[in-house]
Amino acid sequence: MPKFFPDDDVDELFELVAAGMSLERAAACVGVSRVSAGRWWSGSSPVELRMQDGRHGGLPGSAAAQVPGALGPEDPPRQRRPLTSEDRAVIATGLRQELSHAQIGALIDRDKSVVSREVARNSGPNGSYRGPVAHRAAHERRRRPKSFRLLENPGLCRRIEAWMDDGWSPRLIAQVLKEDSPGVIIGRVSHETI
Repeated sequence: MPKFFPDDDVDELFELVAAGMSLERAAACVGVSRVSAGRWWSGSSPVELRMQDGRHGGLPGSAAAQVPGALGPEDPPRQRRPLTSEDRAVIATGLRQELSHAQIGALIDRDKSVVSREVARNSGPNGSYRGPVAHRAAHERRRRPKSFRLLENPGLCRRIEAWMDDGWSPRLIAQVLKEDSPGVIIGRVSHETI
């Protein structure tokens, strides 16, 4: 017969892992075996763990998140307001209390569609939603997968800097680059990037 663990223990384990701790260490802190912690994780997390210091379990990108007291990455400044870790905690609590997506949305001042998409995107295979893990998963999806073109091409960067020093607008530079290298995407940079 499996041993019952309260939701508080499961939540604490997920928060510790989302804060950057390995699954093995988090399991020891909560007082469960690594096998049980692994079952909890694989059954209800949308994020796969990575090896960390030769031990099982760490979230992708969690080395940067090991700031004492922080549960997840900082939200980058954006035009539209992304969900914060606090918003995700309210969503998790609301789901446990069986509130509707509209009711949860009202609590965090967001539309019910935002809550619905968040839950669909960041629920584990068994349908459970954990705020800290969802926050980490969202952060990882936002990361830019490719390197910045101007860092890869210092010659292009110097040309752009010279034109900027001469007073050229970013839009004009982008247009000239496009005309100078038709069909060659690597020699082009958008005016937004400039």
